[in-house]
Amino acid sequence: MAKDGLFIQGDKALIRKLERLKGAVRRRIVIGAVSKALTPAVKAARRAAPVKTGLLKASIGKKTKRYRRSGTVVGLVGARIGFDEVVDGKKVDPANYGKVVEFHTRFLRTAWRAQRNRVLSILSRDIARRVNAVARRGR
Repeated sequence: MAKDGLFIQGDKALIRKLERLKGAVRRRIVIGAVSKALTPAVKAARRAAPVKTGLLKASIGKKTKRYRRSGTVVGLVGARIGFDEVVDGKKVDPANYGKVVEFHTRFLRTAWRAQRNRVLSILSRDIARRVNAVARRGR
């Protein structure tokens, strides 16, 4: 099965500017831009989520993760933990059943495919804006 993701190589001039920045500044720029760019995907996933109790829809959010060794930054959209409630006398956590609902309905995948180009556009624009702001400050 093909992975539904986004691998960005990007604008060479922008990548060169990013590489000239200090590690911590570069990480902050990329992590912030990835988080901001995922917002339309989160909204689309919430709109597309099937509703029975509303917990799954409420739990959909984003998380940005950085792997220290490789420097890779990953943005994740899905059901977050901590939204558990008691429904019909049973404790229900959307983070546990969200993957089953996704398997049967493909609502997350559909939302991602609909927003992928918009996410990429926001990501590249926001990285460029942040890099230029840092360059103006002289860091």
